[in-house]
Amino acid sequence: MTETRDLSGFGWLKRPVSGCGCACCRQGLMAADRYGERQMDLHEEKKTAEEVRQAVRKKRLERARKRKYRLEAAPVALGTLLPISGDDRTLWPKTQWENPLTLTLPRTDFIEYGYDETLEYMINGSHLQTNVLNSPSDVDVIVPVDVIKEAGRYLFSYRYTQYDGNDADSSELQFTVDKVPPNEGDEGPPPTLPVEVVTNGLTLQYLNDNAYLDISVSRTKDMLAGDTVFISWAPSLLTSRQSDPFEPITSKPITVDDVVPEAGDPVVRLEADFVKTLAQGRIAVVYRYQDRTGNFGAYSDATYIEVDLNPGPAGLQTPEVDLAFDGWIDRADALLGVEVEIPAPSYENAKPEADQIEVVWENTRLPLVPVSSFPMVFLIDWATLSAQGADNARTFEVGYNVVRGVSKTPSPRLTVNVNFSVAGPPPVGLDPVNINLPPVVVKSRNSSAPDNQLTEADLDLSATAQLQLYNEVQAGQVLKLYWGTLSDPVSEITLTTESPAATVAFEVAWADIVRGGTTRSCRSTTPLRTA
Repeated sequence: MTETRDLSGFGWLKRPVSGCGCACCRQGLMAADRYGERQMDLHEEKKTAEEVRQAVRKKRLERARKRKYRLEAAPVALGTLLPISGDDRTLWPKTQWENPLTLTLPRTDFIEYGYDETLEYMINGSHLQTNVLNSPSDVDVIVPVDVIKEAGRYLFSYRYTQYDGNDADSSELQFTVDKVPPNEGDEGPPPTLPVEVVTNGLTLQYLNDNAYLDISVSRTKDMLAGDTVFISWAPSLLTSRQSDPFEPITSKPITVDDVVPEAGDPVVRLEADFVKTLAQGRIAVVYRYQDRTGNFGAYSDATYIEVDLNPGPAGLQTPEVDLAFDGWIDRADALLGVEVEIPAPSYENAKPEADQIEVVWENTRLPLVPVSSFPMVFLIDWATLSAQGADNARTFEVGYNVVRGVSKTPSPRLTVNVNFSVAGPPPVGLDPVNINLPPVVVKSRNSSAPDNQLTEADLDLSATAQLQLYNEVQAGQVLKLYWGTLSDPVSEITLTTESPAATVAFEVAWADIVRGGTTRSCRSTTPLRTA
């Protein structure tokens, strides 16, 4: 029996098959059927592969339509300083200025390599470079040094173009090359240290009494979070602020809290134990800023301090003023000479080769005197005694300082009372004769006799001495008249209601006139004393 069958499975291949129906023929027909089925299976496999490719293309188109949102991320610049709180810039470090910049993508899982897709990088909206994406390394681009050598802000972005022509643009990376030094390169004012340290020096006692030494530095015009301020402790005068920098002893990063205006000037705090390890002598304290990029600003002006951490003077004794022991220092004491004595023994931790004594009388500081053997005695002249008043009474303190460099160690204080007031007009200086007191005029009973001359008409009679009162007349003041060489007054008047310029008269007994001397021995002037 013979029949024709399509053994190819495609309808175009016909093969005659014969058989008698026996077992052998049936096996042959079954084999032929299996061959045809195999051909049909291969055809089905080809259709399935094509369908898969179509499905892949469809999936990619769908993905392409949804892909744009994935490109919102800006390119990534390798080796940059990323934004921080208080400074949203992406910065190119100074250490990288001589190197090219590498740009890459934040993610690459959307790229189909080997399908001629492209990546175009742009700078400030202009073409920079286009890469065909055949391998993962093609997503990077090298930006030459010359392209970003100028200071300023650069905008980097990219455009991704798929094999089907669809494209999408990324957002922009703001990339900053900052070459402006802090404070625009201007010097800052000197740092501020505690007044006691500046005026009295930095001593061991200060560091023992205070856990920290605070140094306040001025804010810059362009201060940002991420800046750093450096403190230098230079044991010599500044000679150049633009050559090799002074080795800083510490630094302080500037934070967001430091930048707000109400924060005031930044304060750099040094622990007292750390300060004790630093150089001593005349020290220049300076500071300068460095920004995040690495630009250094100019050194500030210096604040100079004297640092002496050796044990300071101690055990100072109270000064003595002998003429004040009676309760007062008056004009008579001043005429004799007022002295301040620093008694023996010497104070502790003395350095005779460096120490000096400064006596403080009331508000006047006497010139420095090198330390010598004790007791040390200092004469207080009238100019110092009367500096706060030459005709009044007052109470004040007297003491002295041991001066070492700019450091001053004060002694205990002694309270002193003075009274330089006098009745009548204020005198000039310490002269016991007050030239501001008007002279008396002796009147003769002989009206024709000149003033201050007694004649025979006055023999055995009392004389009259007249006085025109001064302006500072006060009730209760006593006028005492002295005659010739007599040491005791010969007449007194107690003022009551007399007014300035009024005339008062003293009565001088004849006996006092005789005791005072005849014409040959009588003095040409008759003194007056007020009390």
